[in-house]
Amino acid sequence: MSKTILITGASSGFGRDTAETLRRAGHTVYASMRGAQGKNREAAGALRKLGVKTVELDVSDDTSVEAGVRTVLAEAGQIDVLVNNAGIASAGVTEAFTAGTGDGDLRHECHRAASRHPRRAPLHATEA
Repeated sequence: MSKTILITGASSGFGRDTAETLRRAGHTVYASMRGAQGKNREAAGALRKLGVKTVELDVSDDTSVEAGVRTVLAEAGQIDVLVNNAGIASAGVTEAFTAGTGDGDLRHECHRAASRHPRRAPLHATEA
């Protein structure tokens, strides 16, 4: 059964590999990234050539998350699976970080944005 999948941090690495693999498996895949028309233009173009849809989304910016999720919902109607792959780099002693370090807990930003649309909220990839 084909699913609509949103992947954050899909311009390279595991995110990009996951987007390509899931598209080849027949799913509708939205690969989100920062700078899809700028610094990641080449990556976005390569994914689009494979049939992966791309969407501008920066998980550290609530407005960008809302806009990205709205774009996917407007096109697809729902998000079945969220692969929250985007990361945040931090430097320092790991033991000194708290759950609130780095502008709040970003692990759930996309899920929170999508879940504002009842009956359209995604499952985390581990739940699917």
